[in-house]
Amino acid sequence: MIMKIKKRSVCFRAGMALLVTLAWMIGTGFNGVMPAAAQDELSDARADEQAADMLRRGRRLLESGEIERGENLIGAVPLNFPRSAVRFEAFLALGRHYLEEHDYSLAVRNLSRATESEDINVLEEAHFRLGAAWYGMGDYGRAFSALRRVIEDYPWSEYANDAYYYIGMSHFRLSNWSRAVEAFRMVGTTVPPNIDEANLVESGEPFYIRVEDKDLRVLMRMGGDLDVTVTTSGGDKEIVRLEPFDAEGEYYFGSIDMELGEPVMNDGVLQVKGGEKISVEYIDSQTREGQQDVVRVAHSKVVSTARAGFMDGAFREYVAGVFDGQTTFVQVRDFDKSVSSRPDTVQVSISSRYVPVPEGLADDVAATFVDPDAEEEIRDSLTLTLRETGPHTGLFTGEIMVVDAAGENEKTGGGGNILMAADGDDVKIEYLDEVHIESLDDPQMRTSRARFLTGQIQDVRIVHREVDEEALRARKNLLEARMYLRLAEIFESVGLLDRAAENADVGLEKVDDIIRRSLRVSLEQDKVEQAYQVKWELLLAKGDLQGAIRVSRELLALFPASSLVDAAFMQIARAKIEDDQALEALPILNGILSIDADSELKAEAQFMIAEIHEMRESQAAALNAYRTLAENYPRSPFAGQALNKVIDYYIESRDFNRCLEMLEIVFMDYPDADFLDSMLFRWGVVLARLNRSHEAIDKLDQLAFAYPQSAYAERGRELATRLRQRTR
Repeated sequence: MIMKIKKRSVCFRAGMALLVTLAWMIGTGFNGVMPAAAQDELSDARADEQAADMLRRGRRLLESGEIERGENLIGAVPLNFPRSAVRFEAFLALGRHYLEEHDYSLAVRNLSRATESEDINVLEEAHFRLGAAWYGMGDYGRAFSALRRVIEDYPWSEYANDAYYYIGMSHFRLSNWSRAVEAFRMVGTTVPPNIDEANLVESGEPFYIRVEDKDLRVLMRMGGDLDVTVTTSGGDKEIVRLEPFDAEGEYYFGSIDMELGEPVMNDGVLQVKGGEKISVEYIDSQTREGQQDVVRVAHSKVVSTARAGFMDGAFREYVAGVFDGQTTFVQVRDFDKSVSSRPDTVQVSISSRYVPVPEGLADDVAATFVDPDAEEEIRDSLTLTLRETGPHTGLFTGEIMVVDAAGENEKTGGGGNILMAADGDDVKIEYLDEVHIESLDDPQMRTSRARFLTGQIQDVRIVHREVDEEALRARKNLLEARMYLRLAEIFESVGLLDRAAENADVGLEKVDDIIRRSLRVSLEQDKVEQAYQVKWELLLAKGDLQGAIRVSRELLALFPASSLVDAAFMQIARAKIEDDQALEALPILNGILSIDADSELKAEAQFMIAEIHEMRESQAAALNAYRTLAENYPRSPFAGQALNKVIDYYIESRDFNRCLEMLEIVFMDYPDADFLDSMLFRWGVVLARLNRSHEAIDKLDQLAFAYPQSAYAERGRELATRLRQRTR
């Protein structure tokens, strides 16, 4: 019996490095000689603590709507703490953020770094979100690779079901209808084996049931039905019919909707209340030991993962700002606390918080002063009781009023629901979620923040906008440079090389301004890196290959750890190939293979090496390079293409038996490849040449069914027809 467990639903300023270094020197209190190993261990522990604190503050800034400051602070974590494992959590946090903002290129960049972590929790989410980012970019081959990694390596992860969904959507976008249906059918089925007292299900979500029993093969062949009985500790009882979910019939799968409320038996819905248990009863007709009609029972506990926040007046949306003297609406969603037939109550803590400004600063400096390492202080706090909006809604609401501590208002009576704050303070709500989907005995504090504003509602954007003049100039120049790059590429593509060079030169002036100013002022490293990237692209657009190589080397000297360096060399290699200098591209590509580059980039470099050998008609070298790619980078989207090339070689050389071996590997390891229709046709052809006509017909029929729109489908039907005539 298996139940569903849902385990869990680079920017840098020079001054910040100095602050972090000083904080470390002061915090260590080092005044003598310490053994090197102990010193390293202590240093690493403190670095992890400081990195985690910086990450928390960066997340808090993102949650409060201060996007740029949050991005800067989180992006500084891996730069300040390059040895800390927390850096991978920072890459993941940035990747998640950019994915939500639909900035897929930056999401891919950060999530790719997060996949270098050794923490399984980071890895499973990073690979899933990387696949989602590739999907957003329309690069379905790379999306398949990342998403299949989730399913294969982390099958019980909460992200596995979502991975199947994105795989299905990718096939849908590619018009692979049968494969889309296969993937969609798998959504919701990656549920881990039931463990009594540890199997948790999220309240209000569908309840999934999967039964695994080899004896069920007979039931499927006979066309019988499999029913299981589902009961709750609150008194509900439902019969759920399961359906076969694999070709052999060993797995049966079903689900039933779950909602809060008093039990209503046999209505097709499971009514539960907070903290109840669900039992599933299945009758095993015959056990391995020969016993008959043995009752198997699996148990799950219903929990609710809470959420708390500030709402608009209609309680429709969460808000990131509260205003002086206006009613502030608070809501907690926690089904665990809805236990009686009448509205229940919960309590939350609400406080106003600020970061103190050192004394003696001028007013204009104090207004913009930010110390990233300062601890925030509480200005005022209160405890608020929230009341459920009705029986078994699980929604608890209440109201407070936040007033300006510098104004004429004073905190008096008011039912204790008045909170003092100063302009720019964070107002924070805290709610203790005692049980949740991650654990029954590890309470988690659910928090949310909103910025307190004393101006008018229309001033919100002004209050939140904190733009540095130099940073604004850099962003403006970078945006304009990219525009001129696009124009240069357009003119180059239609042969107007002079016009292309003119636009490229204007763009170069823009990026050169950024690079020059970065030597005098503290610009974000991310912006400087991007300026170098646009610069070499502009130089390539005007045909200055040597200039592009020079710029790439400058970037490597300035930021040796930059992920753009590898991409720069790859782009130069492509330019060499396009300029009929393929031999000169080979040492560049081999150099990428020898450095600490992203594995997918290495796979692409290996693929380009093989293509160069193929262009030079060095068949043996090309075949060896394609094989090396498939062996060394089997998860890369280029691996499938490499195997495709190897199979074509075996067909041309009439080595059909080895060809069949490779085809089986392809369909086993690359179920989402975009060339499987051509492989099915080749499989049918090879089997036909081996006089295995019936097997060939099966493969060709599979081609017609799975890929009816394929260019190979009609050829497959014609060949299948001829084979049927031959076998009569």
